[in-house]
Amino acid sequence: NVHGEVEGAVLIGKSLQKRDDVLSYSQTLTSNLQEITSAVNHLSETIQDVVSANSENIDYVHQTEVKAKESNDILNIVRKVSRQTHLLGINASIEAAKAGQYGKSFEVVANEIRSLSELVGNSMNRMEDVLGGITKAISEIEIRISQSNEEISKQASTLQEIAASIESLNETSVKLHELSGKL
Repeated sequence: NVHGEVEGAVLIGKSLQKRDDVLSYSQTLTSNLQEITSAVNHLSETIQDVVSANSENIDYVHQTEVKAKESNDILNIVRKVSRQTHLLGINASIEAAKAGQYGKSFEVVANEIRSLSELVGNSMNRMEDVLGGITKAISEIEIRISQSNEEISKQASTLQEIAASIESLNETSVKLHELSGKL
């Protein structure tokens, strides 16, 4: 007034409710993003464990392939011995027949040699079938591991995209938190 006394005041009021709401939302967002980041990191570690396990599995598959090939080599040697034994049995039968009456006991031995040779030959055929099945199973395992690795690669790529999005959200969250403090 004219006497210099204050007769009234102008007051500007500002609601703090909106500021508190924005601050609360930004804190919730930051907390949720931290949980997501933790989950993504755990998932990334799990994927790395699977990759390591698949690498070990591929090593085992290759070792098994080598052993299967070695088994085939052994089977070929046994098959060769079986054929030669069979020929020896035939030759022994011929010699026993030439000896006539005196070669009768030798004929029994020659027949047993041929019989054993035939048994070994049949066993070799069965072993060859078994090894063929093992080799086929090894190939199937290798295919499945390769398919698994492809899927893991896709997951890893997706995980990188998620991590990039989370990083962007984290940056936005920090800016939102800073802005809410200024309201």
